[in-house]
Amino acid sequence: MNRPKLAESRGWEGDNGQVTESRHRHVSDRLFSGALLAGVAIGTVSCQSAQPARPLAPTDMAQTIVIAQGDDQVSDKPPVPLGSLAPDFAVTDLSGMTRKLSSFRGHPVLLDFWATWCPPCKKGLVETNHLAKVGKSKGLEVMTISADEDMPIVADFMKHNKYTMPAYLDSNGSAQKAYGVDVIPVTAIIDAQGKLRNFYVGLQTPAEIEGALKKVGVSIRPS
Repeated sequence: MNRPKLAESRGWEGDNGQVTESRHRHVSDRLFSGALLAGVAIGTVSCQSAQPARPLAPTDMAQTIVIAQGDDQVSDKPPVPLGSLAPDFAVTDLSGMTRKLSSFRGHPVLLDFWATWCPPCKKGLVETNHLAKVGKSKGLEVMTISADEDMPIVADFMKHNKYTMPAYLDSNGSAQKAYGVDVIPVTAIIDAQGKLRNFYVGLQTPAEIEGALKKVGVSIRPS
């Protein structure tokens, strides 16, 4: 079994046409090499080199969870250049209805890729749920996209934690493939014109995400 090769979280930001990379070195270098995602097409060659196995619930803590393995480094780059149209995809909500990212055109969108068995994802979802509540009146749409396979697991998780943010299942892996998601959590900020403005790999601080949202017209905290 090959060892994953990601030891820090990174963020890509676009500001006035300039693209900058920010690195966050608070990430643990102990990643879960056994956390493979079953039945999902990940956008890396390395995922094709191993037979998938259903992920086990991790018992340790890190800032990222690897869901693809292989000799190649996992990707931490945006799926398209910042400022370009964000890749579209279709996912399924907990009622079984299909929803496309492009259906939210005209609203800023926050994407949060996560899983119920991912400790840093669960930590970040607390803030994502808060952003969904506060941002709704300001036009923000939130799509939390779970890597879990079973709808009842995700539904029970949302109910147990009293989360009201929209949750979606990426059952065929199309959203993860479109965004090159090799590790979770991953967060993307998309503006009202459907353009990708920020892309983060790993758990980020609330201030980082709120700052990115402010640049697309969503102020979470009073000025």
